[in-house]
Amino acid sequence: VAVVGSAGGRVLSAESWGFSSVDVFSPPHLRQLACRPLVSAFKEVKEVNPFQREISDEWKAAFSFQNRVPLETYLVDDTNSSFGTHYVAGDVMMNRLIAEAKDLIESDDSQSALQDTKQFFVDAIKRYFPPANNNAADPTMHQQNGDNALKEGPSVVVWGSTTPWFESMALAAGASNVTTIEYNKLTYSHPKVTTLQPFEVEHRLYDVAISTSSFDHDGLGRYGDPFDACGDVKAMQLARCFLKPGGLMFFSIPIGPDVVVYNLHRRYGKLRLPSMLSRWEVVDIIGWDKEKLVKEEDFRKSYEPMFVLRKPEPKNKQGRGKKPQKSQPQPNKEEL
Repeated sequence: VAVVGSAGGRVLSAESWGFSSVDVFSPPHLRQLACRPLVSAFKEVKEVNPFQREISDEWKAAFSFQNRVPLETYLVDDTNSSFGTHYVAGDVMMNRLIAEAKDLIESDDSQSALQDTKQFFVDAIKRYFPPANNNAADPTMHQQNGDNALKEGPSVVVWGSTTPWFESMALAAGASNVTTIEYNKLTYSHPKVTTLQPFEVEHRLYDVAISTSSFDHDGLGRYGDPFDACGDVKAMQLARCFLKPGGLMFFSIPIGPDVVVYNLHRRYGKLRLPSMLSRWEVVDIIGWDKEKLVKEEDFRKSYEPMFVLRKPEPKNKQGRGKKPQKSQPQPNKEEL
């Protein structure tokens, strides 16, 4: 994990955030998975797997990484009795959410009624999306962010969604188009929004990725996804495959002492957080409190700061280059 963020003009090291910059937990083969097999495996998910109340001793050992991570149980069936779920947002709902998003972005005041993670995302929008589409943005801060500040009209991919709140925020902030990828079926009625299930996905590159409270579930079966003890790490690497070099990902997962809660979610501490951030640059962590990494809490109480991550540029490339004003997702031309 290369940390390039700053606070008050100070460049922060990984240790300053309170976690290691080196992933020593994941097996070596998992740290260097190529995009082509990751995308191919993801596209093979075509049906909802049945909810499992009980899991085998083999899966208990896999999810706990041979008892290196505590394993708890809290069951949630979001498979709709294995039929899958169809989430719908019609024209009226989409227009209302986008109007509300514009109000949030243009407001100078902290929106205390928002859940913390959503407020952290509003703050990230104000810091990193272009001031031209963001009246509350601080132009000086945007200039200080330099190569990490987004250009006008970015293309956006959202990983995991049951309501188009984050999609609406991106559109209100000036995104030229938004693609949402979700295991369950979605219908979001807006001309700039495309919704895809895994088997419909084509490998393309986007300027921005958004994943909030999503990847911590991958591989636990809560949403009918196939079991995979490392599904969360693979999801992070898959998201990286769909991002342009230099692109940003706005990302949140539960933070605290490491635990896997079948089938609710995972929480990430000093052991597995570096695994999730492997091969990313940490630009910023909005709402960060490093004491929460080790503070014992009920696993149902979720603390999720907003990570701003950057996909590194190839070493032989200097600068990010100028992006077009209206950016479209680009077909992938490289194996990264």
